[in-house]
Amino acid sequence: MIIKFNKIQDLGDARYAASCMAEYIGFSMQGESAFPVSAIQEIIGWCAGPKVILEVSHAEISEIESWINIIPVDGIECSKDRVNELKDHFNDIQHWLISNDDKSLSILNQDSINLVPIIPSLGSAKDIDTSQVKGINIDCIREIETGRKDYSDWNDFFEELEIF
Repeated sequence: MIIKFNKIQDLGDARYAASCMAEYIGFSMQGESAFPVSAIQEIIGWCAGPKVILEVSHAEISEIESWINIIPVDGIECSKDRVNELKDHFNDIQHWLISNDDKSLSILNQDSINLVPIIPSLGSAKDIDTSQVKGINIDCIREIETGRKDYSDWNDFFEELEIF
């Protein structure tokens, strides 16, 4: 099963993603979930395993390019309407994730595998038909205070899926 953690907010999220063998960790470029480049560099310096995905939304090509020149990015996540434009410009990028209107993700070049958006605190892993669902897409949230975050919902969720 493919796992992607979206909008990584701190080192704890990235390490948690690595511990459950997530395929991807995503960093948002825009909005309230946006993260400074220096913080992303620090996090990926301390975390190995998952592929780094840049979640670009409506960012300008020049802005995306500046991030890619600084951060070792493995892939880009964008909307369906931008994928051709961005693929033409960033032809060295290997992994392309497409944000669908229903908030699920599709992965290009892997037979359009759909990742279902699931936030563990809102649903039970027991409700997931693992024969139908090829991946899970999890949104991260900010720490309440530095170093303090409750991962019990995620632990329960992944135990139910038998990831741990």
